[in-house]
Amino acid sequence: MPESIPPFLVQFDLQIALLLIGAVLILALMLYNLSKSKKQKKQTTELYGADHSLNKSTGGDPFLGQDASRIEPGLKDGQGQLADDLVTSNGQTPDLATEKKYISKIDPAIDCIVMFRFTMPVRGEDVLMQLQKWPSNEPFRIAVEGYSEAVNDEAKSTWETLDKDHAYRELQVSIQLANRRGPIQADTLTEFFGLGQQLAQVFDAEIEVPPLQDVLELAQDLDQFAVQCDIQLGFSLMANMNSWGTKEIEAALIKEGLKLSREGSHFNFYADETLLFKAQVPSLNYLRDDLQKARIKQVLFTLDVPLVNESFQPFLKMLEIAQTLAQEMDGRLLDDNGQSLEPSAIESILTHLKPIYELMHSRQILPGSPTASRLFN
Repeated sequence: MPESIPPFLVQFDLQIALLLIGAVLILALMLYNLSKSKKQKKQTTELYGADHSLNKSTGGDPFLGQDASRIEPGLKDGQGQLADDLVTSNGQTPDLATEKKYISKIDPAIDCIVMFRFTMPVRGEDVLMQLQKWPSNEPFRIAVEGYSEAVNDEAKSTWETLDKDHAYRELQVSIQLANRRGPIQADTLTEFFGLGQQLAQVFDAEIEVPPLQDVLELAQDLDQFAVQCDIQLGFSLMANMNSWGTKEIEAALIKEGLKLSREGSHFNFYADETLLFKAQVPSLNYLRDDLQKARIKQVLFTLDVPLVNESFQPFLKMLEIAQTLAQEMDGRLLDDNGQSLEPSAIESILTHLKPIYELMHSRQILPGSPTASRLFN
């Protein structure tokens, strides 16, 4: 009979065998992952070209200043809204014949931006389906843009509002930090970050989220700046003796280039399709009230300073028209305190306007710009 093998040798051989089997399995898994990675890279190269780079358009920190790479030649400036406040694309097929420069609707000057980067291109339609689950009643505007990859020689890689028929490697999702209601609060911002994390999980995306406390401090600073610049100038045209008829005032305002608003509560003065100022008869609506019985003693002129480009010289234009009406209709101009609007008061107003415009320019929030319109809304 053969001699029996000691038990400890049998156990030793078994351990060695198990280690060898484990090593073989690990090696096989590594080779499989390497092969899969090469295959995915080959597919991406064939679809988008060998020069494709995940970060080729992100040459700046989106949280520190306007990134020039966000404003590139695009296909079409499609605009639309998803669930009221969520700014995305209307899904229309771009018209290459009307190609023009795309201007981003996200501005780091007043927006908090969260970046998403995908391993493989993600369809715009799939992203839009996820975004439809987001709340639609936020007081602070949410906007979404994607980096659309070029798939042929005619199309160009560009940032754009989401198009359901396009594929994206990157997304930037923003929420506005402040408006006339005040700065964004921690609970709203936390919810926004949470929605971003959920979106990243759905698409297995890399996500860049700025520190919560830093963003809240930026929102407070932005709100303080807005309070300094949120100036409304106004004066009134008062009848010297007799009151005016409603039709008389309407005809005089229209003659000077003002137009009755759609709701009938005031008259607007435009220059190059830009609203410069308003004229309003207190407590009178020209579309709803009985104009036969009403008599007018006062017309208010108002100018929203941050909403009008200073190049129009809106205050001087408003003053010029009001002075003309005062002469023609036997009236006088009064300030907010009911005092006569003297040349010295006018000069003082012009002097105080200058630092406001300078402050807005220093923050890169230009008067009358879309960014200013959003902030002072």
